[in-house]
Amino acid sequence: AMLGHGSRAFELFQMLNPITHSMGTEGASRYQGEPYVLCGDVYGVAPHEGRAGWSWYTGSAGWLYQAAVHHILGISLKRGFLSVNPSIPAQWREWSVTLSRPRPVTITFYNPDGVESGVKEIRVNGDVISERAIKLETYSGEIAIEVILG
Repeated sequence: AMLGHGSRAFELFQMLNPITHSMGTEGASRYQGEPYVLCGDVYGVAPHEGRAGWSWYTGSAGWLYQAAVHHILGISLKRGFLSVNPSIPAQWREWSVTLSRPRPVTITFYNPDGVESGVKEIRVNGDVISERAIKLETYSGEIAIEVILG
């Protein structure tokens, strides 16, 4: 993701994502792990092939979340500054994220050219800005951010 290879980054993320292992009745029966917990391993040998093992590691789910939010979706909030730098699959054309803190912030991403990374333009409450890090305290009330990739 940090290299700008969004399609590959998401493909690798999906390989780790516990939800993809436990989809449907057959997947859930084989995986036998919680779909919201990142397991330490998935067995590869019969008779337990595909079964989750060593669930509830405290840090692994948090790191998977960090990879998804910070590196694939490209959303980072540090010291009151919001930055966006997604690295996503090229076929993602539009999506949005809503943050609730420190105040409601809706970020809508548009990818008209089907790129995997690169920000062409950012608008905050309809105004184009030149900064890549948005100081949230500058704005009052709800904040609407539009990110155009390209």
